[in-house]
Amino acid sequence: MYWRTLVITLALFHSCHILLNADTGVITGRVTDQENGAPIIGADVYLQGTDLGAVTGMNGKYSILNIPAGTYMVNAVYVGYHEFVYLNIVVNVQDTLHLNFKLRPYKNKVLLDEKPSLFLNYMQTQNLTDFLFSRILYHRNSDYEAVAHRPFATIDEVFVLQPGIVRTDSGMHMHGGKHSEMVYYLDGIETRVPNLGIQPAHLALSGTDRISIIKGGLNAEYGNALSGIVNISPKQGGAKHHMSLHYLTDEIFSNDRMNYGYNKYDFSFSGPIPVMRGIRYFIGGELLLTDAYETALYKIPSPRNDYQLYARMNYISPNARSRIAISGFRSREQQMFWKPVGNDTMSELIYLFEQPMQRSKTWMTSVKFEHMPNPRTFISLLVGLTHFDRVYGSRDYIWEDEQDQTWFDDYRLKNENLIDYLLSDTIPVLDILLDSINFSEPDYRSFRKDQYGIKGLFTYVEEIAIWSLWQNNDIQIRGDILRSLGKHYEAKIGFEYVKYDIRYYHRKAPPYSNILNDFRYYHKNPYKLAAYLQDKIDLEGIIANLGVRFDLFDANIATLDPQLYLWYDSTITITSETITTISPRTGVSLPVSDKMRFRFAYGHYYQVPAFDYIYNTSDINVLKLLLSNGVNVLGNISLKPEKLIAYEAGIEKIYQGNIFLNLNVYYKDYDNLLQLRKIQALPEPRFQYFNDGHSTVKGTELMIKKSLNDIINFGISYTLQYVEGASAWAHKDYYVSDIEPPVINYWLDQDERHNISGHVDLKMPNDFSLSPLQNLTNSIVFSYHSGQPYTLKDLAGSRLEHVNSSRMPGYWNVDWKISRHINTGLAKFVLTCLINNLLDTKQITRVYPITGAPDDHGYPGPSPDQFDYVPVTSSYYSPQADHDHDGLITPMEFQYAYRQALDDYYDNPTFYNNGFRMRLGIGIEF
Repeated sequence: MYWRTLVITLALFHSCHILLNADTGVITGRVTDQENGAPIIGADVYLQGTDLGAVTGMNGKYSILNIPAGTYMVNAVYVGYHEFVYLNIVVNVQDTLHLNFKLRPYKNKVLLDEKPSLFLNYMQTQNLTDFLFSRILYHRNSDYEAVAHRPFATIDEVFVLQPGIVRTDSGMHMHGGKHSEMVYYLDGIETRVPNLGIQPAHLALSGTDRISIIKGGLNAEYGNALSGIVNISPKQGGAKHHMSLHYLTDEIFSNDRMNYGYNKYDFSFSGPIPVMRGIRYFIGGELLLTDAYETALYKIPSPRNDYQLYARMNYISPNARSRIAISGFRSREQQMFWKPVGNDTMSELIYLFEQPMQRSKTWMTSVKFEHMPNPRTFISLLVGLTHFDRVYGSRDYIWEDEQDQTWFDDYRLKNENLIDYLLSDTIPVLDILLDSINFSEPDYRSFRKDQYGIKGLFTYVEEIAIWSLWQNNDIQIRGDILRSLGKHYEAKIGFEYVKYDIRYYHRKAPPYSNILNDFRYYHKNPYKLAAYLQDKIDLEGIIANLGVRFDLFDANIATLDPQLYLWYDSTITITSETITTISPRTGVSLPVSDKMRFRFAYGHYYQVPAFDYIYNTSDINVLKLLLSNGVNVLGNISLKPEKLIAYEAGIEKIYQGNIFLNLNVYYKDYDNLLQLRKIQALPEPRFQYFNDGHSTVKGTELMIKKSLNDIINFGISYTLQYVEGASAWAHKDYYVSDIEPPVINYWLDQDERHNISGHVDLKMPNDFSLSPLQNLTNSIVFSYHSGQPYTLKDLAGSRLEHVNSSRMPGYWNVDWKISRHINTGLAKFVLTCLINNLLDTKQITRVYPITGAPDDHGYPGPSPDQFDYVPVTSSYYSPQADHDHDGLITPMEFQYAYRQALDDYYDNPTFYNNGFRMRLGIGIEF
């Protein structure tokens, strides 16, 4: 096949090139005599506190490869010369920093350079990717030390305040894309669940060393992503032992206005292993317990119980040319959802005695080998295993009480005993699912359980009528080679292979569905293969970046022919095709000076749809039974990858007074997006996913940063963005009663037109004149979000205007964090006060489409003549509705009860962000 020929050709052409690791950087440059400019051969250049370094060769050049992302002091020493030190040099993921040393003979004093120009870190002769797609603009890095004093409790809170990132009900959107278009890498391992498109591995902020957010201009090594990449580099063990323990809570407050039952613990241990030279370790973890995790205007009962543990061990060879890293991650997230009603798109009005539960468990492990055979070559190989499983349904409280469950134990699903049978394949899946729910339609007496005593609005049931299980076990293999070929050329080649083992089991019964046997399942083993080539041509005055990526995906599935009208009568099957794509990437950078540069990037990007859209109804037995029962939303094994063509341009400049300005413009053209298409068939039409959607994104970002001194610094950014298309998400139009999708574009749900974010940091030094303020840090983060779009409708649910023509009101948010470090010699104590929504503003995130308000559903309710008189002798009599207790429910009493129930049904505080919240913390570090 031609793809094999392509891979083999690339491998032979660049077989001697070097592999660059996804979470390391490079420092390169020259060492010269300051007086005469002559190169110094044999000088030592090294990173303090590490085993990393290099010796200068001909022309005084050196290269230090395989540098973990972080902040370092870089020294250059040579006999007869004073030592030269660069302080606070930041090495980012995949950076190639250019540091030149000019050593003075002993007759001159030592030169200690506090820090090179900001553009020395990001703008001068760097690795092509970072030079063209600056981390200041695209790779918005945030290391732990930089964000630890900010009012953030999770990594997601860091993301939301970056320019061009918007949050909606479905998740976070980067540069106008869907939430599933972002790909997270944890220590080089992709964490996205392929059948759902979600990110299950949420590393604790305290265990994070560096975050690299690449919002555009992805180079060829990144694939299967349209919006951007998030590289999370966990902390690593250092040359000294370190221990920390922190606790954050709001349970010290006595009322529900302030007390959310929030308790978060995190710990870490790191350092070298004394008896094993070159081996360092890091172990960290987090525990979160809360009574109300769901975002809402006020406290609502939604318990959550999470934990996670991360460990990493590194071995660096004595000559610092090889490294082996072994890492592992394990987490559990489990929560109870609040009040699953109030959704105006539900066909049944249901009130549950139980809340739905969800439990997700993830583990990942990886082994990474890196080797530098010579100063120009670096080789890396990564092998990783990932596991994810999630269950949803009714919680088995009786079983938990019998087993004396504690906070550490997992929530128990009422169908938990069936999971082993499903995974063992010893009993036909169809038999298990059909018998998994003994659910009967509630009878007319169920309304008596209603606190309002009415019928026709609430249907009371004892348990959740849905249960689901997702599971995937994947293996990932990645390798890269990078080779420096002279002064002006650098080439990089790599490959990627991922093998999936995915499962999904789903069962639902009335009243959520009017289908007696509504169930779905699949167990599939798709795979993907990729190879890429990335070249850098560095000519004086211009740098060009040329890359190309090859991707192959095989869904590995056969099902009934989708072209036939009556699938359940057909025996003709089709097999999924192997899909291949080629993605060219290019960019040009024009450094005007060491204080300013222009750049431009262009690229093609592809992403395979979430596997649920492919496999959801692919099993032949499932498909026949669903169609015979009237289910008409079907998957499609012939879906193509979604496509994006993106253009970006920018300018970066440093002004006098240490003012940094960054202006970026981007244009994105999406095609082949998923959308439901109506298919005329007998006995009734059905709907299937096709690549019919498209959208465009136009945006501008402006960022300004200023450091006044070592005590005060601030930054502010503004994003103007237009997101329009014909497909906000794959089945949007099906569920909003507009079965036929709009034929013209509309503003998509993530079109948050204006976004402003900024921060002001005030950090008092340890020698400040007022001792109570010593080591005191104040950080205020503020943001403005303009209203997101929605569609006005009438009482029947029909549109009154073009889709998403109206806007919710915008809102401001201010968060504040105060922390104080107290040094006692052996240990350091940390006191913290974290305040969210300092001004207690009402931040609207959803509205009812009839009124455009979050607290007015707009339904007038029935008139009295729609109700009958109900005497106490009737089986439909309920004392809750008999307000005067005379044994007769009048139409007026029924009307009053119904309106009260209607208001309760649609009273939804989750249409707002959280109000004012305060948490206090204490920590100790050794």
